[in-house]
Amino acid sequence: MKKFIYISGIASANLMFLGSMCKVQHWPGANIFLVLAVFLFCFVFLPVGLYQSYKNSTGKKYGLLYVVSFIVFFIVFISALFKVLHWPGAGLLLLIGIPIPFILFLPVYIIQTRKDKNYSMINFMGIMFGLIFLAVYSSMLSINVSGSVLRSFEKQYYSNLNKVILLYSNEENNGKNAEVIKKGKELCSFIEMLKSEILEISGNGKIEKMNNSIYGIDNSDVASRILINDEKYSSLDELKVKVKSFREALLSSENSSLELKTLANKLLDVDYNLEPEKQDGKSITWENKEFLSYHMIIVIDALTRLESNVKFIEKELQ
Repeated sequence: MKKFIYISGIASANLMFLGSMCKVQHWPGANIFLVLAVFLFCFVFLPVGLYQSYKNSTGKKYGLLYVVSFIVFFIVFISALFKVLHWPGAGLLLLIGIPIPFILFLPVYIIQTRKDKNYSMINFMGIMFGLIFLAVYSSMLSINVSGSVLRSFEKQYYSNLNKVILLYSNEENNGKNAEVIKKGKELCSFIEMLKSEILEISGNGKIEKMNNSIYGIDNSDVASRILINDEKYSSLDELKVKVKSFREALLSSENSSLELKTLANKLLDVDYNLEPEKQDGKSITWENKEFLSYHMIIVIDALTRLESNVKFIEKELQ
């Protein structure tokens, strides 16, 4: 039995390590490793290990403590798994998992061991350290963007992408407004390049080969590396320059109506700043407004929405 416990414990620990590494690096297989690790730990190693420890223990009076330990560990690990994988109910499970070690396990531990001289203060301090670690870790998980929010951006992205495809298909060659059209094509080509780089590096392939499920929507490393290359050069700065150039060409065109110019100023104002009183005394830049975060799905949705706005303005100009 001990050999089985050791094997299941080592296997769950290694699977957890592999899953965590793959999740951090956004490698395929992360979710499978994490699910297997938590399943093996919660349904095999934990119950068998606690039962064997209780069976070999001389203090059989601590049966309640073993049961509570299993319940607490089970809820904490399951809630963490649900949060990491963005499964429904993760928020509720974390709401239970964060306080349960303190309101359930700790009182039972103190009550059952307070008169036992074999349980020293060092053991108690170790227990407290472990509980605090679990609470902090669970709290850090709770501040991540939820999967439902990211999936809503994914749906919004496909909606904007369909608009772009439709506008491209209805595109007309017009000799008028050649400068505006030229600036618009340069801007849209640059946006397509940024999107292609983000999607290809994140393992999604080329845009035209994408299916209805985008891999790594919570990836915040790839998009930030592409948009903010280094201190001297930033693709985001270049994007702003091209947006501003397109807007200025449109505003200077004699064929642009007042309504279209007003719309362009609203949709393409890269110098945009909200009034301080509307943002708790803090100003907000155009990139803060357009890119709410650097999660991949949010970035490509923002880029697609910008491209849709440009093509729509071009369509109205024609």
